[in-house]
Parts: sequence; C-alpha cells; structure tokens
Amino acid sequence: MSLLKRISGTLLTAVGVIVILGAIVCLLDKEPFDSALVLTFFLFGVLPFATGMLLLRKNPAEATPKHCPKCGGHEHAQAGVLATNAGLMLLLIPLGAWLIGCLWGGSRPQQVRCVQCDTLYLIDTRASRITGIALWTLLLLLLLGFIAMFFDIH
Repeated sequence: MSLLKRISGTLLTAVGVIVILGAIVCLLDKEPFDSALVLTFFLFGVLPFATGMLLLRKNPAEATPKHCPKCGGHEHAQAGVLATNAGLMLLLIPLGAWLIGCLWGGSRPQQVRCVQCDTLYLIDTRASRITGIALWTLLLLLLLGFIAMFFDIH
C-alpha cells in the first residue's frame, strides 16, 4: 500500500470520526437542536469515514496468502514466541500511554512458524490492520487536539 494512500485514508477516516462525534455531541447537548443539521453532519461524517476505510482496505487482488519465505509452504502455526518491547515511558505516563501502547502492540504483525520447515516469519492479520487504523486515528485526533489547544480554538 502506498504511503500517500495510507495517509489520505487515515486523514479521511479521522475527519469522518470528528464530524460524526460532532453530530453526537449536538444530539447530547441540552439546548434544542435542528435535527436536519445534525442529520446532515452525520451523513457528511459517514462519507469521509467510509472513503477513508475503503482507501485503507487492502486490495483483494494483491492479498495473496502469506507463504513461508524459505520453502514456500502455506501452512503455518502460532510461533509461541513472546517478546515485549514496552519501554519505561509506559510506566511513567498513566492512562494515555497504556492505550497507545496497547494499540501499538496490537497493530504489529503476528509471528508464525512454518509447519514444514520451522521457519519464523511475520504475517499481517485483520486485527493488526484494524488496530493500526485505530492507532493512527487516535494519534491524529491527539495531534488535532494539541493544535486546537495551541491556537486556543473552542
């Protein structure tokens, strides 16, 4: 997947999430609201969200099953190798770093072992792709929040 496609998909998904959350905030607000305006916000939030998700989706034509790089076998089993790379920073920052750390760990490819030749290699799973999208969307929302805080936007 090209870098431009991934960046534009992440940006469109984040914009869609922001607009949909804005519509939900309008619904939960105690002041009276215009239902047509909220519906318009919601629909205009779904459009970039769906477009971003389509851009981030892998093309089924190029999604060949991952095979062993050594012998070419298609059968694999769980590697059972557990490795942690959580730094000391996760212990120092309370809640936000745990969430980002969990999303970062979930977005990594899964290590598997070839059944035929016992070679270890990495495969990308559906869960790792979804978690990666959630991670980059959260980081983009945090960045937009810091920008809004810097410019004092309400």
